[in-house]
Amino acid sequence: MKRYSGPRYGATAPGGSPRSGSRRYEGIVGPALRHTTIWFLAVHALACAAPVAEEVPQASAPDGVYGQAAPAVRGVPSVVSLSSMNDSATEPPTTLVMDQLGLAFSPARMIVRLGSTVRFTNSETLAHNVRLARSGEQTSLLDEDTDPGDAVDYVTDAVGGIEVACTAHPGMTAFIFVTEAAHSVFAESDGSFQLTGAPPGPYTLSVWSVAATLRAQTVIDLGPDPLEVVLPPHG
Repeated sequence: MKRYSGPRYGATAPGGSPRSGSRRYEGIVGPALRHTTIWFLAVHALACAAPVAEEVPQASAPDGVYGQAAPAVRGVPSVVSLSSMNDSATEPPTTLVMDQLGLAFSPARMIVRLGSTVRFTNSETLAHNVRLARSGEQTSLLDEDTDPGDAVDYVTDAVGGIEVACTAHPGMTAFIFVTEAAHSVFAESDGSFQLTGAPPGPYTLSVWSVAATLRAQTVIDLGPDPLEVVLPPHG
């Protein structure tokens, strides 16, 4: 390899003066370097200013059983349930808690299996009351005062809707639905629903509504793919 050993650009003679005939590196290359730098910065600025295309998330395909049921009536949503036609096994009763806190029942809606216990607690400093009545009826199933720290139990003994209220505070209401089905869900206020977790097989799909005329049921065969069901029929 040959090594260039001639005079360097910008070399100086003894005493600090440039060599005769020499050309300074800055005088020749400096402007080109500055122009390249300015061009690079301009391109970089344009790239940073350009809008970045956002990825639009793809809507996930519905799972299980989904579709349309009756819309909410008087603020109470319909309930969609799946009852297996092959498996008659039932889960053992459990105890669920509905608390009174902040002048409200929490949760405001609850689905429980038949035979299970609902425990009403009072976690605030105000005295409350728990009054239960079957949907559409006036007769009380339970009417008990609940002082702060108290708890009242109610054992469910029939399928259907139960209206919950506090007579001391009329704005406090809730709703409980009692079912024998292994899979149940509250529909949205417009009646749309999605019910997941049920294994493949034949089922009776039921829609319960506060309005008896909107209740319906049908038989479905649930496979590995999502299944759309519309009840009651809309035409």
